[in-house]
Amino acid sequence: MERLAQEMGDRQLVVFDVLTKLELRLTKQKRERVRSIAGDLPETLKSEKVVLDWRERQQWRAEVLLTIEETLDRLPQSYTQDLYAQKCTAVYHPVYESYYADGRSVYSVAA
Repeated sequence: MERLAQEMGDRQLVVFDVLTKLELRLTKQKRERVRSIAGDLPETLKSEKVVLDWRERQQWRAEVLLTIEETLDRLPQSYTQDLYAQKCTAVYHPVYESYYADGRSVYSVAA
């Protein structure tokens, strides 16, 4: 896990951890797919969706959630519909808490 943490940034690791918590066992190939998704999502959010005061407007919050849902829709079929919905919510909460505006986040503040 330590090597994985070195290879992935903090943002990606948070998403990866949320997506791979205990619910299911993943093959190496599926785990790599989840890792790729976990790597893509923070970058997409940072560059396209986390705009100035995005948390202030319901429409922008909805766009962030939609982006999460669309990205996580690429998860392996091992993720049931219920588990997929849980993961979307579980990923949204740390995004909401961690990303401020204009791509700034607790991760960039700590760096």
